[in-house]
Amino acid sequence: MIYDDSMTAMSISSCLRARLQPCRKRPCLNGALAPEVRSSPLRTSGNTPRFLIILLTSIFLCCGTLVAQQNRPGYFVPGPIQEVQIPSVSIIQLIANPQRYNGKRIRIIGYLRLEFEGNAIYLHREDYEQEISENAVWINPPSALTKEQINAVNNGYVICTGVFHGNQHGHMDMFSGEISNINRLEPWSMGQTATKPASSK
Repeated sequence: MIYDDSMTAMSISSCLRARLQPCRKRPCLNGALAPEVRSSPLRTSGNTPRFLIILLTSIFLCCGTLVAQQNRPGYFVPGPIQEVQIPSVSIIQLIANPQRYNGKRIRIIGYLRLEFEGNAIYLHREDYEQEISENAVWINPPSALTKEQINAVNNGYVICTGVFHGNQHGHMDMFSGEISNINRLEPWSMGQTATKPASSK
């Protein structure tokens, strides 16, 4: 069949009229809605409430964060101060000038030993092996620390974030200070970024 220009124009015109005519079999849904509902920002083009999409997305993100924390070795929970704003301090600095850091949230790296009456972070592993407690600070481990997390950090070098107390010295006053309110206790490896928790890698 051969179509000329007039037939093509008629076909296009018929299609446009059909699209512009209101639906007679079913009332228009958009027309049945109140103007404030039709223009509501909480509705999407697919008639799915936007707040529902936001809620589901938030749930998935929270679940992913919990799974990441459970799968990560060591212990970390967000503290009152962002990790990038916490100063990294050497145990030597704490020993030499405890009052300067007294009551402040700090971050240290050292050799961790968790044992009965001996929870402490040492400057070096040799300090623990030689029982030089003056080169260590006592720590109060988080109560939420699990057995798996303890196994991940014990007897190894760790990064620890908490509040330092220069006038407290742990068990039998044997240590050069004490750290409490710990929110980060993770294994430390060479090349790791101190300001970024393991979950953010």
